[in-house]
Amino acid sequence: MRQPAKPPTDPQPVELLRRRLSTLATDRRTRRADAAVHRVLDMLSDANLAIEAAKGQSSDGLELECGVLDQVWDDIRVVNRRNHLERQGIEVERVSVETTVAGQTFSRSRLRVRF
Repeated sequence: MRQPAKPPTDPQPVELLRRRLSTLATDRRTRRADAAVHRVLDMLSDANLAIEAAKGQSSDGLELECGVLDQVWDDIRVVNRRNHLERQGIEVERVSVETTVAGQTFSRSRLRVRF
């Protein structure tokens, strides 16, 4: 008959495994946060803003939908890009838009860009 596995008496392997898993989880969160920041920065790139403005949705500016905006709005890279655009005379703000679907109200943030 098979003996049940005994827990290791040396806590080092367990602690090493715990630290490694923690490091991997942190790395994954960091990569996801970086991807979200880059998504917003891509939306605020000169090329993308020119393309969106050329579509002519509105004469005074445009609104861009972004699902990760609330997560990265205060990230220093996004703040720096917003400041850079403001120095060029382009106003960027976060606006909340509410939508009602089947009696439920959902709130979502958008980027409002005014030239």
